[in-house]
Amino acid sequence: MTLLGLTLVFSSCGHREEVPDYPVTMTFDKIVPASEMRVFAGGELLDSKADSAVIAEFLDRYYSIGSTFYNSGFEEPGANYGDGAEITFFADGRITYASQIIEVKRNDGTIIMQSKVTNEVEDSPLVESDFFKYPYDISDNGRYNVHHVMYGEERSALDVALQYYKLVRYSKDNELMSVDFGTRHNEFNEDFLETLTDSDTLALKSYRLKYSVK
Repeated sequence: MTLLGLTLVFSSCGHREEVPDYPVTMTFDKIVPASEMRVFAGGELLDSKADSAVIAEFLDRYYSIGSTFYNSGFEEPGANYGDGAEITFFADGRITYASQIIEVKRNDGTIIMQSKVTNEVEDSPLVESDFFKYPYDISDNGRYNVHHVMYGEERSALDVALQYYKLVRYSKDNELMSVDFGTRHNEFNEDFLETLTDSDTLALKSYRLKYSVK
């Protein structure tokens, strides 16, 4: 495991070391949309104006499979969605964001902070598909570590990705097969669109949670 490196900043005057005061804490500023709502039916992107009634009905609709009820109505995240959460860097290299961060990866300007918190794959089956741009590490016992995709300047200002999704699938016989919905601190993998069938409907909207040092 590799924790996020803590870099010392040297001044040009006599090479004096300037060590930041720890802990360094970023607090929530605001949530902003990073994309418009997109809804795909049968692999085709619906028109937000011409198909507005169809889109609204899909976003608000609840589903049930057998005795399982899916409360999948869409609600826009409020302005205070990220209130109370902090990103904190400690002098010993520890980082916390909702929980302890146990590993940090970097990928073409993207920072992926992996939490010690784990979830069951069977509760979130999309995590083992190609749905998300940044894959989850899945253990042999069917669990995966939650992670947070971020962009920006470490220990100064960071944007945390938030991806809303709702994927509903029917069989060729028009039988409801699966309902997946929610939010993730990840990005959507656009290549997944090629896997949609004529019976699938998918909604997507991206956001950024903005944090900075005050």
